[in-house]
Amino acid sequence: MLFITIFLNILFLTSTLNAECIIKDNVELRKNPSLKAPVTWKVRQYFPVKKIAETKYWMKVMDLEKGRHWIQKDLL
Repeated sequence: MLFITIFLNILFLTSTLNAECIIKDNVELRKNPSLKAPVTWKVRQYFPVKKIAETKYWMKVMDLEKGRHWIQKDLL
């Protein structure tokens, strides 16, 4: 499973310049930039995402399936 995740991460990184990856395991992606916002997805370490917007503490990202989520910047 880790091999697949790393492969997808590399594939995704080569297709975009705004790529990031999750630095911790079981990170919660959220609907809005708030800890009170509903969780849209829980992801594992090294999960690739594309940066599409940001605030001071949050970043809006797009996953491999083009879903849009918010994540705290310090988790990337």
